[in-house]
Amino acid sequence: MKYEERESAQRPLIQLENLVKVYDTGALKVLGLKKINLTIHRGEFVAVMGHSGSGKSTLMNILGCLDRPTLGHYYLDGIDVADMTPDQLSDIRNRKIGFVFQSFNLFNNLSVLENCTVGQIKVLRRPKEEARDIAMSFLEKVGMAPYRDARPAQLSGGQQQRVAIARALASDPEVLLCDEATSAL
Repeated sequence: MKYEERESAQRPLIQLENLVKVYDTGALKVLGLKKINLTIHRGEFVAVMGHSGSGKSTLMNILGCLDRPTLGHYYLDGIDVADMTPDQLSDIRNRKIGFVFQSFNLFNNLSVLENCTVGQIKVLRRPKEEARDIAMSFLEKVGMAPYRDARPAQLSGGQQQRVAIARALASDPEVLLCDEATSAL
């Protein structure tokens, strides 16, 4: 193993230091997150639990580079995300982070298979056949291969959730973020 690979393997994948998120509605400031400290290493599974309104989705949006913290630091693979441009954040989201949203976020006009390949082809620039093969392998793993030509509206909520899981895994993300990933299953 090369020195750089060894160093990367030892460095936390995610590190949050005194992370704060405040929503400013103009008339009111609402504290979404207060001084969150968290370290996650490669291969670790972390579950965040809390009551409704406790900041779980806010934390996921920050971890997924969909939102920025008000204060504190978020290091992703040793790089402070706060210093990134919107284009750099978009690139990080597309290449390093897989999302399984509570609302699935499937494209209604695309088939199940197309939903699982679109990111691989457009973002990761994988050849169409390779993307199709990868997507089919994950659709098989979640039991959705027989539905590859169906549209999301033709599926149950649990089936849509399994497609969303297959899509997230097909891009081979370093970080997989799941917002109530089993609620519809």
